[in-house]
Amino acid sequence: MPLVLALHTIQGAPSATVPFAVILLQDHISNRRVPPDFKCRQLVPSSGATSTSLWDVSDAEVLKSWLDEAINVDVEHTVYEVQEEFSIGLGEVVRARAAEKVTEGTKDVAQKTGRALGAAASTVGQQAIELDHKLRISERATAASTAFKESAVGRNASAAFGRLGTAMGAGTKKVMENEKVNAATGAVGTSFKKLGASISSLTGGRRGSMGSLDGTAPEHSPQFVQDEVGDYSPPSRNDAPYAPYSAPEPVAVAGPGASAKGPAAPPTGGAAALSAAPPPAQQSANSGAPAFTLDDAEPESKH
Repeated sequence: MPLVLALHTIQGAPSATVPFAVILLQDHISNRRVPPDFKCRQLVPSSGATSTSLWDVSDAEVLKSWLDEAINVDVEHTVYEVQEEFSIGLGEVVRARAAEKVTEGTKDVAQKTGRALGAAASTVGQQAIELDHKLRISERATAASTAFKESAVGRNASAAFGRLGTAMGAGTKKVMENEKVNAATGAVGTSFKKLGASISSLTGGRRGSMGSLDGTAPEHSPQFVQDEVGDYSPPSRNDAPYAPYSAPEPVAVAGPGASAKGPAAPPTGGAAALSAAPPPAQQSANSGAPAFTLDDAEPESKH
């Protein structure tokens, strides 16, 4: 397809920056109101009397005829074929042509592939239909299905499945109508609800479930209590009180000769002896009992 240069010459002195005829031509090109086999590659408006445009067309005279008919407002059109071998700066035109060739080739391949696949599918379908007519596959399958449904085996199987479904539905309904089953189901649901509440109280409490040091129960203790079935409550620390811990009283060892590790012997004379002496009643009570000291112990025999 040759590249054609079109000259658009305004008759008379130009009255605007861009002539009205060139603006009209630009509107036709932008809104695709040109023949489908015309491809405008370039439009160069000027403020003078002549503007130019480049077209890919099959015939230059056909382009001039269309310009004279569509753009005929005080303008004269002249067309010339471009000698591309001696041209400079037509890179955009060359790239546009190459892209269009690739697009057209892709469309052609897609159309050919679609037609080939459609023909192959039609051939396969026709062959399948012919094979079915030849072997009567569909007819035999339909006859076998109808014969099985109308036979005694088919009717008995259908009736048996129907009775089985009815019996299962009735049995399930009876089981659910039983008071014990209904009560057990309700109790299980209530237990799960209380179990969830107890777990929430355990995880949400500020204290642990081990209780405090003074023996009181924790602030958030689990309440595994069931009102209707299987009443149960965990024992509390308040149910088993314990006595507070008290240290044992020290035991003093009396005697004149206390060991170095033991406590020192009390003084035996003076005012200290008078203050340490027991009351008379206690002396009379202990007067009859013999007194033993550490010195009375027999020394171990030496062998």
